[in-house]
Amino acid sequence: MKPLLIIPGFLFSTALFSGCASPQISTSIPAAIRAQSDTRSSSLGSMIRSSAVNANLYVANDGTEGTVTVYKDGTNALIRTITQGIGVPESLAFDSSGNLYVANPLANNVRVYAPGRKTVQRTIHVKAPHALLFDVAGNLYVASPKMVSVYGPGSSTPLRTITQGVKSSHALAFDSFGNLYVANQGDHSIGTNTVTVYAPGSGSVLYSISQGIDHPTALVTDDSNNLYVANDFNSTVTVYTPGSSAVLRTISADVNFPGALLFDGVGNLYVANSGGDTVTVYAPGSKTTLRKISDGVSLPKALAFDKHGNLFVVNLRVSTVTAYGPGSTTLLYTISQGVSLPTALSFSP
Repeated sequence: MKPLLIIPGFLFSTALFSGCASPQISTSIPAAIRAQSDTRSSSLGSMIRSSAVNANLYVANDGTEGTVTVYKDGTNALIRTITQGIGVPESLAFDSSGNLYVANPLANNVRVYAPGRKTVQRTIHVKAPHALLFDVAGNLYVASPKMVSVYGPGSSTPLRTITQGVKSSHALAFDSFGNLYVANQGDHSIGTNTVTVYAPGSGSVLYSISQGIDHPTALVTDDSNNLYVANDFNSTVTVYTPGSSAVLRTISADVNFPGALLFDGVGNLYVANSGGDTVTVYAPGSKTTLRKISDGVSLPKALAFDKHGNLFVVNLRVSTVTAYGPGSTTLLYTISQGVSLPTALSFSP
């Protein structure tokens, strides 16, 4: 299935419920668009329900002066190393043409590479980019400390910037209505740890979520458009219904400094716990641990699924990527060649 991101041109109501602070979000969206549900989050390059065919795995490495290493589909065989223009990469993304985008926050740029190439095609200059995400029209969203910048397809000049409510933005996500969610880690002052929400094409805050938010590191939405937020400092995942800023549910069982979130094809939630060296799994709507993956997991940084439903985990402490079969807690294989302080991963389209 194709990624479901922002749908330009849709109208959303910002009217408030009587006596309630939560805005009414329109759910008037064509069935053909609703059916496109896949990549909705850019948290450290994590992918959701990857539907790629013959997709090679790309891994961003902070070590060895910065590289992106590429591995043949379904194997741990290194087939290519990208070094030109790479400097402490933090996020990876692909556009619909298969061009690779690499966020280099210390170099203040996003480098772009043509499919299968190792040389820089073009450079987007942006202050400390951290997270990358594309909408369905091919616009690129880049999260930076003080803004979210939006670039048209193939452009290195921003169409617009979103600054209202943005403070140390760390992750981006969309729901199926096209609303944009931004995780703001703030500056440790009251009210700056938030998730701010924006209607499609808007730079004005639709509403802000602060209840239960404590240093948010990852965002993702489920098929019902419930928002899930990983909170690093209080070791929880908080859940919010569409249009609401009130916590619906808090997941804390076996959650330990969560850093990445991911859904599988049946709606199970996967949480990467850097504090516990585990990936914990929760059934849809549940707060109880369904299973726990620990074999080979060490300071997990990012998660992804391949087209077979195999889970891939980036392990920062031991510089590996580990793979697990669908529904399994047993290590399938380990990728270590070329991996050095890995931070993100993604599959090519």
